Amino acid sequence: MLQYWRFYWPLGLMGLAMVLSVQFQNAALARYPEAVTELAVFALAYSTFGFFRASLNFIAQLSNVFARSPTGTRRCHAFVVAASIVIMLPLILLLSAFTGAVVGIVLIVLRGRDRNVPIPFGPYLAAAGWIAMMWGPQIVGGYLSLAGLDR
Repeated sequence: MLQYWRFYWPLGLMGLAMVLSVQFQNAALARYPEAVTELAVFALAYSTFGFFRASLNFIAQLSNVFARSPTGTRRCHAFVVAASIVIMLPLILLLSAFTGAVVGIVLIVLRGRDRNVPIPFGPYLAAAGWIAMMWGPQIVGGYLSLAGLDR
């Protein structure tokens, strides 16, 4: 019985700490003048973050269960690719728009290109996907620290 207690009491304390941390954050946000708006934004951000965190945690469990057969391995790979695309899609879209704008401005200023000539967007999506794959966590971490949202 003592073995189980030694294993489960830290888990119980961690669960309690997780529940209380949200309550403390709600109490701190309730002091703002627009408390309802602040709490709604916090709830939306927290639930969105929880969804992505849960999908990342689910990948490891999914690979343990399904990767024991060829069909399961294909399903696991398909889920990992789909989850990765969903998680990185906002960053890729923002990076591709930024990259396209920078290249478009450079083409207009340096080469005298007309503003009415369309520039294909596909290469910038591909470049942004590569940038997100290589340096995505660092970009997101830098943005969060710049916004004051890092831990």
